[in-house]
Amino acid sequence: MTIQYVQWRKGLAYYRRRVPDDLSKHYGKKTHLFFSLKTRDIREAARKAAEATKDLDREWMLLRSSDETDIETRTKAMAILRNHGLEPGQASEYEKYDLEPDAFISELLVHSQDERGVDKGFKRERLPDDYKLAADLFFATPEEVQKLVVPSFSEVKEKHLYFSPKRANDPQFDRSVDRFVRINGDLPIDKYRREHGNAFVKDLLDSGLKKASIKRYVNQVRPIFNTAITELEIEMANPLSNVKIPDSGRHKEDFRRPFTLPQIRVIQQVCRDKDDQRRWIISMLSDTGARLSEVAGLLTEDVYVETSVPY
Repeated sequence: MTIQYVQWRKGLAYYRRRVPDDLSKHYGKKTHLFFSLKTRDIREAARKAAEATKDLDREWMLLRSSDETDIETRTKAMAILRNHGLEPGQASEYEKYDLEPDAFISELLVHSQDERGVDKGFKRERLPDDYKLAADLFFATPEEVQKLVVPSFSEVKEKHLYFSPKRANDPQFDRSVDRFVRINGDLPIDKYRREHGNAFVKDLLDSGLKKASIKRYVNQVRPIFNTAITELEIEMANPLSNVKIPDSGRHKEDFRRPFTLPQIRVIQQVCRDKDDQRRWIISMLSDTGARLSEVAGLLTEDVYVETSVPY
């Protein structure tokens, strides 16, 4: 049995896939992506390979989309203005004194020439995208500047953390945000649509999470868009507002086998190796049989381990 993009070396499964020619610039000198799937089981290898393929297909789709280049273009455009000591919307100040930024205008004229260099007039449609945006930004009104310089999702996230600093140390927030960006890319905040919200939910659903868990993920990300709408006054709809979360089809009465003792020992060893708060909780649950809420609500000073019987 063969699995697409999987190679076997000494019984271990590896994922190997060629980088498309049109995306090679994003991967340096790499012609192929090659990494271990960390399994010797053929069924597990097939599952992991399918997940890797799905993730790569979506990543490459985003890299090919024009939306994904918007942030890069804006960054270059702002750099062009900075190199000339200019700022967006500054044309009106120059007009007051009947002046022009000569070096910047000359550069625009050079880049807007035709291929033969004959027609030397200013032609916006001939400018490269970064110079075109730089010109638009410089000559824009304050209202137009706000629409042209739309922050990215990651930039709005930082603004959101300014208003909600406690989330900066929340692992659930980080996991939710990282997953949303992995699925949909880091786009200008107003480029997200309902389809991006639905794609986020579908990926969570496909990973086996239940409806309640998916809601928690969505509730971590939704406020970032609210920050863009209310605090940054960006005209847009929240793509995660009232997003539909279908039932996973898994019910409470579904039979689940208990862990075997060897499995518990492995889990406990991994918890000791990781040694963080989440693993402390899992370790205590494995040995005490207490409720999750009881263990999660404990403070470190509530736990005494330097005794013959820890309690």
